[in-house]
Amino acid sequence: MKKVLFFLMLGSFLFADPIKVGMDFKYPPFEYLDDAGKIRGFDVDLANELAKRAGFQIEIVKMEYDSICDAVNEKKVDIGISAFGDDEATAACDHGVSYFESELLFVKDKSRKDINTPEDLAGKKVAYDADSSVLKDVVTAYGGKAVPKKSGTLVLTLLLLHEGKVDSIVLDSCNAPIYMESLKLYQMPIETGLI
Repeated sequence: MKKVLFFLMLGSFLFADPIKVGMDFKYPPFEYLDDAGKIRGFDVDLANELAKRAGFQIEIVKMEYDSICDAVNEKKVDIGISAFGDDEATAACDHGVSYFESELLFVKDKSRKDINTPEDLAGKKVAYDADSSVLKDVVTAYGGKAVPKKSGTLVLTLLLLHEGKVDSIVLDSCNAPIYMESLKLYQMPIETGLI
């Protein structure tokens, strides 16, 4: 999955009002709400630093990932930053250069000897982040039964996997190293042609 940033850097002299930045808050560590309800993350820091260096103000506008491109095209926001991939939700937008690359992984418990490749997931329950249509599509492309899990519940989803309530999960590789050893999990890379 690519993190793609698209900016319309036309210069601070063109903007008397703050530049409105459309952002979804559900992809830590890039964008998330802290316990106090304040937006945090790398994308927020990047947007603030670019604004500071260019000499303009920004206003972050919370919106769903699937609506950011339309909001930019309809001029409801000036730019969008939010873990953009090459998918249906971003097809109608111009993109900037990727600044972060990762891949999707299927994860299984090491004790599962019947699952060795993503193709082995056909007919099995595979949990995914309910906010990601891309993850659901990847699961169903391999014939898995897609099981949506609430965004931000990765640890609980991993526990469901460890307890055998789901057969596998699909997640972004940037999240995987944190959990692999502690929960005795095994990752199976997904062929990049599917995403």
